[in-house]
Amino acid sequence: MVEVGAEKLFGSQLEERVNKIFARNQITPAIARNEIQQLFTQLRSFREALDWLLNAFGRLNIGKEQLRPGECEIGVLIPRMNVNNQLDKLAEELEELNRILSDFAELATGSRPGFEVKSVSTTDFSIFLSPSPITLASISFAVERIIAVYKNLLEIRKLKNELKENGIPDKQLQGVQDHANGIMENGIEAIKNDLFKMFYKQKDGGRENELRTAVGMSLRKIADRIDRGVNIEVRAVPPSVSQSAENNPEIEDKGSATNLWGDLHKGWGFAIF
Repeated sequence: MVEVGAEKLFGSQLEERVNKIFARNQITPAIARNEIQQLFTQLRSFREALDWLLNAFGRLNIGKEQLRPGECEIGVLIPRMNVNNQLDKLAEELEELNRILSDFAELATGSRPGFEVKSVSTTDFSIFLSPSPITLASISFAVERIIAVYKNLLEIRKLKNELKENGIPDKQLQGVQDHANGIMENGIEAIKNDLFKMFYKQKDGGRENELRTAVGMSLRKIADRIDRGVNIEVRAVPPSVSQSAENNPEIEDKGSATNLWGDLHKGWGFAIF
């Protein structure tokens, strides 16, 4: 919105501009009407430009990317400031992202097959991958639960800042910080246990212990990245009627294919931060 010059035409900035018009002393209805009309003209001009752009896309056969029935994807947006806009830092982050997602792939499928890259965007660094449906389900479940815990953490941080502004010394606020840290740690442990109950079906007890440690670390890394502004988006389209569970044995092994795709499609699997 900032790059296309539209940030002042929507949301709180538009509200602020309208309020200022009516807040001026001695303003007359006629003057207010003229100034509001100017805002409306700017907004209408912007909308006409968007309509023209969309029509041009249609004429040039440039459309949005549509998933086919049975397909799913995960997108990760990495803010440029997180990697200092440096190639080596971006490469390290992508390698770490692969390790994190591979832990969930092994949890859900018993293997680490890697991830096909569907597309890459560079406005902010965004990468879109094609995981298996059951892997996508495990990632989606984990991220959704992390967000719920993180919301509680943000509320505690807000309370801590309010107490600090009211003159409470940092030493006395340490207990609040410790409590916040405990909430996140306990939350991650609970998420990890639920993930293994839902998705882990292997028989190797030794590897299970190793994977539990790895998944716990990956959950913490996801929480840390969410805290630093990383966005994670999940999309899934249910299979067509002709695509039976026989064509998706890994889903059938983990439970009902219908329930899995239904959960992903209805929103349980959509995690946008």
